[in-house]
Amino acid sequence: MQNPNGTLDQHGQENIFRAARLCAPSLDRLGRMTFSCSADKPEGLSTWCDITFLPVIVPAIQAAHAAASQQGARELRAVDRLLDASLSADSAFRSRDAGHIAVSDFHAPKSERTLSRYLEAVGKGESPGHFATILAARAAVFHIPAGTALAAYAFIEMRCLRSKEVWPAVAHCLARIPASALLLRAA
Repeated sequence: MQNPNGTLDQHGQENIFRAARLCAPSLDRLGRMTFSCSADKPEGLSTWCDITFLPVIVPAIQAAHAAASQQGARELRAVDRLLDASLSADSAFRSRDAGHIAVSDFHAPKSERTLSRYLEAVGKGESPGHFATILAARAAVFHIPAGTALAAYAFIEMRCLRSKEVWPAVAHCLARIPASALLLRAA
């Protein structure tokens, strides 16, 4: 959970990490996606939150989670296509690449036809297969709340930072999401 001072307590960090590992079993193989923290192309955290995370990724994860929760395979593909059109070409390429890595490491449970149909569409090239869409769909399958999926996505993006900077950066991202969209915070 997020503390009043904007930090994440250990329990919150553990829940986010657990969700990240469950939704992205290929976590260790994923490269950079939409957040850049490389020395040759510095991008500020606040700038990334304002330009990419809040207006593009957050609504995509929320919509993909809702679609997967309501068995909407077509809706998942629509979210994926909208995300593809909303990201810069470079970010879209890296996000699709990470999504395809994630898809290669798991199969949908047999009882989850929506996720199966969506993954089949990604495999056939009928849907872009963005990492955020895949993460949100897997979160819905495992009954992980959308707010926790958002936090897991932020954690995965922040892995490129030095280890001592990761959790403060995740907390920074989460603090900028309207409370109505993120049901991870304590009351």
